Amino acid sequence: MSTLTLTFDPAKTPFSRYGAYVAVTHNPAEHTLTIHNDRRRFGEDRAYIARFTRAGQPVAITATATPAELTVSAEGGGACHIAVLDDNTLLWSVDGLEVHLDHARVLPSGVTEELLATLATTGIVGGPAMQGEMGYGVENADGTLEVLSVRCHFYAQVQVLQGRGWLDGPVRPWESNPAVNRNTSIHVAPCGAGDEQATLFALRIAPVETKRDLTGTRFEDVAAAAQAEWEAWREQMPPAPERYREMALTCWYNLWSCVVRAEDVYVHDAMIMSKKTMSAMWSWDHCFNALAIARADGEFALHQFLAPFYLQAETGALPDVWTPNQETYWAVTKPPIHGWALNKLLDTQTYPTEVLQQAYDGLAKQARWWQFYRDSDGDGIPEYPQGCDSGWDNATTFDAGFFLESPDLAAHLVLQLRCLARLARLLGRPGDGDRWEAEAQQMLARLYAHSWEPGAGVGGGFVARLTRTHETPHPQRSLLNLIPLVLGDLLDADKRAALVRDLRENYMTPFGPATEQPTSPLYESDGYWRGPIWAPSTYLIVDGLARAGEVELARDIAQRFCDMLAFTAGGAYENFDALTGKGWRAPGYTWTASVFLLLLWEYLA
Repeated sequence: MSTLTLTFDPAKTPFSRYGAYVAVTHNPAEHTLTIHNDRRRFGEDRAYIARFTRAGQPVAITATATPAELTVSAEGGGACHIAVLDDNTLLWSVDGLEVHLDHARVLPSGVTEELLATLATTGIVGGPAMQGEMGYGVENADGTLEVLSVRCHFYAQVQVLQGRGWLDGPVRPWESNPAVNRNTSIHVAPCGAGDEQATLFALRIAPVETKRDLTGTRFEDVAAAAQAEWEAWREQMPPAPERYREMALTCWYNLWSCVVRAEDVYVHDAMIMSKKTMSAMWSWDHCFNALAIARADGEFALHQFLAPFYLQAETGALPDVWTPNQETYWAVTKPPIHGWALNKLLDTQTYPTEVLQQAYDGLAKQARWWQFYRDSDGDGIPEYPQGCDSGWDNATTFDAGFFLESPDLAAHLVLQLRCLARLARLLGRPGDGDRWEAEAQQMLARLYAHSWEPGAGVGGGFVARLTRTHETPHPQRSLLNLIPLVLGDLLDADKRAALVRDLRENYMTPFGPATEQPTSPLYESDGYWRGPIWAPSTYLIVDGLARAGEVELARDIAQRFCDMLAFTAGGAYENFDALTGKGWRAPGYTWTASVFLLLLWEYLA
């Protein structure tokens, strides 16, 4: 592995480093970079937009990256190199260019640039409409530049080690003053008259103000340290087929660079979903990352798996999403795939008794929460109050309304109950194991009796029903109804055959199973869960097919997905156009990278 090198596109995979809360992405159409503050998410992670000029004139740029540094090349000459100095700091080495860091405004919900312009002309400015502008900058006597962003909750500090720096702009209306200079834009340029003189500066983005003397810091030393860390991680990657090696290495980097340091609600170093937009952990994403990382580091994988259980409510509920020093969100949760995931970990990992007990207690509380807090009609079939609880936020299944008894939920709980039976026996409690196993069989029987409809799909299928009335909305064309394939060999042979036929005839595309039938009038190419291909749905189905003996189909789907990432999309996006393979939404998405690697190792190696 030591001869492998990696160069990647920072427009498709964010540039960062293990442990860091800062990242950089390239915006090719705008010829800019975005600097991300990964303690925030959903747009609030956008801290600065970096522009480049020569003698005050804008220049077009291209960007490439290695694990050690991101390189910007300017049309007509000049370059910028960026390395991650520490968990909060980017080091910039610039030749022949000026750098301008403009605060990336985050406007309140419902407030647009057009509305701001209208308010400014009418004299109605300030208040909530201008919260995106709350902040200020100051040039300190020691030469450092500091900017406070109120809305995005960070302090930025620039220490210029070579060259000159200053704050200026933007000029915005505020209260009764129509022209206030916020001094939140950062500018760094060479000291002398010649453009060829170099600049060196550090940009630190952190939740609290800090002072750090960086005198004597050398860019090449920082880049070399990052490269050495990456190489140590790279050596742990299991072999990948030559055809997919470049994308496998990019995905392995994706996982390394998306780890942030333990802080606040992150009890251990945490692998977040992406360092662009989706910079947080959710209560099912972490399972796929744990499975991939387990191939190299079982202890680190365990930390990723247990992450939401450190925050588990006394009732047993897991939080939906959590970020350090910001929020732990409880309004919804995510599907209970945790028993399925732990079962797979237990197939390859050996854990001490105290870890098994911890997992047992957490899974048991979670299962009971679904059984008693999410079964409002008491029929033994739990429900999703709304789409986000399923993880399939806007799937067409949930167009029917709130409180749906979706068949995937009962299937996940069957596997969770079976995992609890396995854990009980490993803990030396065979009687408890038998009781959990009996519950699993009862849940499976209820799933068949309640959710199987002979006239659905192709030769019968599972359907979602409204809680209480058990009305069955039709038609149902979401792949969500086929997720019970995850049951594998537990699924009756006739039902499995019907689902496989439905999968082949109605959902398969050149890149794998679409999340909505492409012939459905509700299909949307960029519709989130209303058509695009996703990594978790693909892997759950492939895993179930393989355990059911449908190995050829499982391998075929695995190859379609891996080919899409490696040769069509060119990156691990949040989801993909099911008909073209184009990547949609957040790039550098870790569960996508993890599933790509798992499919390679399990089916294509």
